[in-house]
Amino acid sequence: MRKSFFREIKQNWLMMGIPEEVFDNFLELHQRSFSPVPKGYILPEQVIKSLLSVSVPLEPMEQLANMANWASTILIGKISKNNYKYPWYWLDKNLAQDLSFTDPPESIPKEITLPSLGLILLPKNLIKTSTGNINFILYHLFKPGEKIDFKLFTVNKHTFSTGYSNFSNTTPQDQYRLVWFSAESHSHIYGGNIELIFQEEELKVFQEVFQPLVDQKTELSESNRILSLLLNCLIYSDSLNTEIIETEKITIKKGFGKNSNKNVYSRPLWIGKGYQPVSRQPSGFQGTHASPTPHWRRGHWKRVAFGENRSQRKRTWIKPTLVGLSQKK
Repeated sequence: MRKSFFREIKQNWLMMGIPEEVFDNFLELHQRSFSPVPKGYILPEQVIKSLLSVSVPLEPMEQLANMANWASTILIGKISKNNYKYPWYWLDKNLAQDLSFTDPPESIPKEITLPSLGLILLPKNLIKTSTGNINFILYHLFKPGEKIDFKLFTVNKHTFSTGYSNFSNTTPQDQYRLVWFSAESHSHIYGGNIELIFQEEELKVFQEVFQPLVDQKTELSESNRILSLLLNCLIYSDSLNTEIIETEKITIKKGFGKNSNKNVYSRPLWIGKGYQPVSRQPSGFQGTHASPTPHWRRGHWKRVAFGENRSQRKRTWIKPTLVGLSQKK
């Protein structure tokens, strides 16, 4: 991790009156070193820079009435309080494209394969918004009755005074909550708070609490695209044939001799590494009538009966397909 990358940010924090230890503690908690660094994704330090941009909320508290700000504050606060080194995952490019063309599920498993708190890095240019690109999603699945109680360093919007503020929230006893957020490179935030109801051994997506920052129609549409991809990632990772690659630590020696430095890195965690995409060529049947324009038929998740008396259910992914008429031979 290049320390010079954050030098200017640190100086800006200090000028705002934020103690140096607040910055150093945040950086120590979130920084990661990977080898090799995956290509086609933003660099780890760019992710941390985005997290830094939302790690000091504005006071007064009504600023958190916006759901994106609320979600980012809750997640950053929970990580900071528990000093939790949450895992990072890279979503395979081919898999990301197919999941982005798949309708989201109506429910997710009660116990997901991915950790309840994690960060998913997306291929560049996968999700383009009206103001930039979405490059990562930070999420946490809160369980019923889970209490959120922490304090964060804040800056008062009106007086620019600084200090610690307490935040407290409790998940209802009859609900799970999926809280997520993402920040673009220039700090525009997307986020959500999804209510999940336990039904038939699954968590049914019941309602999303959403308040826009500026443009409700545009932001709601873009927020739904990000949420759909997150839900599809959680479902895919829970499938029997998931390819979540486990991490391992590696040591890289710099220099020669007894005094040479050794840096410890982590190999990147992958969701769907080596995934084989669906055909990108038009498929269909041959006929005599006018050929329709080739187009994508969106994928979806289907509950399939199996077992004795077909009493059990398993989820199957019907992948997106490019359909149209094949040319005559």
